Formats: sequence, structure tokens, C-alpha cells
Amino acid sequence: MLHSTLRPREVVRHPLVRRTLTVAAVRDLAPAMRRITLTGADLDGFAADGPEDHVKVFFPDPVTGVLTLPEFTASGPRTAGGGELIARDFTPRAFRPATADRPAELDIDFVLHGETAPATAWATRAAVGDRLTIGGPRGSKLPPEGLASAVLVADPTALPALMRWIELLPADAAVTAVVVVPDDSYRWYVAEAVRRVEWILIEEPDDAARAGNLLSVVRGLRFGPSTYVWAAGEATSLIPVRRYLRRELGFDKTRAVVDGYWLRGTSNRDHHAPLDPADPEE
Repeated sequence: MLHSTLRPREVVRHPLVRRTLTVAAVRDLAPAMRRITLTGADLDGFAADGPEDHVKVFFPDPVTGVLTLPEFTASGPRTAGGGELIARDFTPRAFRPATADRPAELDIDFVLHGETAPATAWATRAAVGDRLTIGGPRGSKLPPEGLASAVLVADPTALPALMRWIELLPADAAVTAVVVVPDDSYRWYVAEAVRRVEWILIEEPDDAARAGNLLSVVRGLRFGPSTYVWAAGEATSLIPVRRYLRRELGFDKTRAVVDGYWLRGTSNRDHHAPLDPADPEE
């Protein structure tokens, strides 16, 4: 078992604010990834200081087109009118505060998979001038102090957070990124990294093959006492990775976070739900 030299991650709280923004640009990053750039006066005071920060994005019903929005009150979000609230969590890829020459801008990257899911339906049709409402982030969890190296694991849904990790880690930290994608069309996205990263791309069209290869790759990596591990993506494929880190390497939540962003066959999984109910966090 490796004894950690890392210190607990600091959490910074933000006021919970609802913001209605305007699409300023739409850019395809890969055949199945699209960047939506948002702007508007409601971005005043926006903050997203942590690599895993997420905002709630509110979408219209893809069938009826009806948009239901919450009101954020002191006792929590409330929905008026009885409509269905359709919201999904997204990592803010980048935020650029306003300057004298341009307004504030917020980039959110979408993975496109068909046109029936609310987020995909909206992003597929998004055009300059469209409106989108977001809430949060409610807080930011900063990278751990004392980190000398990091292992980052992500599938397409977690690539924006992975890139934020790379940008926010100390300049002298050694970074290994394990990217689990169906094909090499995502290479351009990860090539945006602004620092040296050891990339390991697992490219398999078959879900089961990707999951098996992922565990093999993680088992072959070297971990030191100041190595931090972050992994996110499809929940089922990450359970073996988390069990290896916890049971064989003895990593607790100060050393590793493994987050199920989505679950195959389940709509709108809560990523705060336990990844592995048989082995909950301490």
C-alpha cells in the first residue's frame, strides 16, 4: 500500500445563480463533438475554478419544445407551473471574462449521439442567436496540493474535464492521460493540450473491449506517493478500475476519484450516485 503525501482538496463555494445566455458560436471539434460558445450579461460573476466543476443546463422537451426552468431560492431550486424540468450536468470547458474588447464567453462541449436525447437534440440544432439557460456551478473542488504526478482517465463525455485538469495542474507535475474513445477522430480534441502530456489512447469500436483494455492499461502504470488519479466516464467500465485502485493499491478518496458520468442503458444518471454500491466510499 502506498502512503499518500497529498493533502485534501479545497472546496470553494459559489452563489447558485440561474443564467440565460445567447449562443455566440458553434464549432464542430470532431464528428461527434460540438463546442457551443455562450455569451451574455448574465455571465457577470461566473466562476468555475475546479477541473470537475459542472453547470446544470436546462433543455426544452425535444418532442413538445416546452422549456421548464427552476427558480433558485434560499431553500433550494423550485419549479413552478408543473412542467417537466429537463436538466443535464456539463463541465464548463473554458470561461473567458469580459474585457474592454469583447464580452464574457463560456464554452460548453457536447458529445452528439443521435437526436432524441434532450441535450443532443438541442446541440445538434443549435445556431448563433439561440438561447440557453444554465445554473451554477455551486462550488469548485480545487486540485490537491502536494501533487507531483497525475493519472487522468476519460471517455468522450469526460474529455472537457480532463482538459481542464491538464490546464489547472502544477506546471511541474507529470501527467499521464488515458483516453478511452471509439476511434481516432478525437485526437484533434486532446491535441489542444497546452502542456506536455503522456497520452495513451484506447481506440476500440467495441464497448467491452475498451473496458477490458482500460483495466490492463491502468494496471501497467506506475503510481508514486504523490500521484493523484482522476477517472470519469461510463460507470460500468470504471468499476474494475476503482476496485483495483482501492483494493490492490489501497487508494482512498484523497488519492483517487472515479466518477460515473453516465451508465449504459440509463437515462440521466446522477453522477453523484455511488459508482460501486458494493464498495462505497469511506
